[in-house]
Amino acid sequence: MRFLNMLLRRTRDVHASDDIKSFDDVLADPAPDCGAYEEFTLPFEPPCREREKVFRQAVCYRELGDLDTAGELLLTSCEPPSSYVSHYRELFSTWRELNARDAARGHFEAVSQRVCTMIRMDDEMVAEVRLRAAHSAAQIMPRDLFDRYRNLQIVDLQLLVESANALGDEELAVLALEAMRRYSANWDVDVVVL
Repeated sequence: MRFLNMLLRRTRDVHASDDIKSFDDVLADPAPDCGAYEEFTLPFEPPCREREKVFRQAVCYRELGDLDTAGELLLTSCEPPSSYVSHYRELFSTWRELNARDAARGHFEAVSQRVCTMIRMDDEMVAEVRLRAAHSAAQIMPRDLFDRYRNLQIVDLQLLVESANALGDEELAVLALEAMRRYSANWDVDVVVL
């Protein structure tokens, strides 16, 4: 009985406190400022207001058909590298549409630059996810554990080979073929070099 009285008294004290936010206050302010999370140790970053705001704007621009603006905004939400896999997925999807448009117009230089940036950013994102998970678990993670989070697709690398051939750039073609070999285990395809 004494235990129940103590529990009830503590419950009343907590409800009487002004420090506790109501449920409506929590819903109105779901994401604190980015600076409040410097010491956070979860494997994935908590929501950051500025990045989420930019991400939402980019999605709106993409839905309106303005792929260039959406790509620029998504690029700012992915730099510096982070573990926001969905931001990278949306950026790469937007760039795929831009690459298809530019390849049809014959702008292979822009396509090759975008795909090379995609390769670099995909590696950075997986490294960031691995680093955060290793920090959280306090152990070393295998290098290929988070490869399933990769957003790069074989279509991107095939387009890089096509643009390298159109530009006559052998180094670019070799880069694309090396990337195909490196990621072929993730795609369940065999890469054959003729």
